[in-house]
Amino acid sequence: MAWTLEQLRSFVAAAEHGSFSAAARAGGRAQSVVSAHIALLEADLGVDLFRRGHMPTLTEAGALLLVEAREVLSRCRRLDERAHALCRSGVSALRIGVEEGLPFGPIMEVLGKFSEQFPHVEADVLTMPSAEANWWMTEDTLALGVFFDAPTLRADGRELCCLGAVERVLATAESHPLARAGRVTHDELARYRQIVIRSGMDRHEGDAVLSPLRWYTNNYYTAADMAARGLGWTLLPVSVAPPEYVLPGLTLLRRTECRFSALNIMLVWKPHVADEKLRVWLQAELTRVLRSAL
Repeated sequence: MAWTLEQLRSFVAAAEHGSFSAAARAGGRAQSVVSAHIALLEADLGVDLFRRGHMPTLTEAGALLLVEAREVLSRCRRLDERAHALCRSGVSALRIGVEEGLPFGPIMEVLGKFSEQFPHVEADVLTMPSAEANWWMTEDTLALGVFFDAPTLRADGRELCCLGAVERVLATAESHPLARAGRVTHDELARYRQIVIRSGMDRHEGDAVLSPLRWYTNNYYTAADMAARGLGWTLLPVSVAPPEYVLPGLTLLRRTECRFSALNIMLVWKPHVADEKLRVWLQAELTRVLRSAL
């Protein structure tokens, strides 16, 4: 292969402008240069690209190879753009952890803007329960993440920023005795099985374990499904069980004397891993959309 990108550019320009002379004028060069480029390209490829005449027209082979030539030039432009983006930001890829119990509408809105603001940064978005986030952060697998607050997130070498908060609600099956109670108390909750969110790795149980009878899961949606099937009661962020859409069979216990603190949504990052420019941008956008949505 001896052909060059300049030869491809002359070929594409001649096809698009309809003549060698028009391609030369558009490129600010002599017609003889364009003609030479195309002749050398034809010799290297072993096919005629144009039928010569007053107005050269593409041959069948030329029409087919024009598509390939445009793709080669497009890939070259993308290579240049990505290289320039790397020079500006110093990062080509970012792995982000996202708590699966967060409201995904606002998160997707931010990711959409991220793709526009940093079009050449490859994003790898991993959804996971906050209960598993500590392991991912410890292994340096994640540069940063958006999770519900937990003591296990607060480790040396990490920084955190609160982006907002999500209220929590009690939930159980419509057929559960608690659903028929006039007003749910702490004592009544302690009588029935609680489905507790807990990491399978560090066994941290959170701040609202009220019943001595417990089942465990590391996933809020699994907890909601278990509760809907009458296996116990659980405490969910409202983003998992919003009033406008509740899992069939699940009911929210609004009449209760129990009060639970909201779950803080934290941006967690490791300064030596996360790119500062991307982190600052994500922090500002996530704060904006989450606080307007919650």
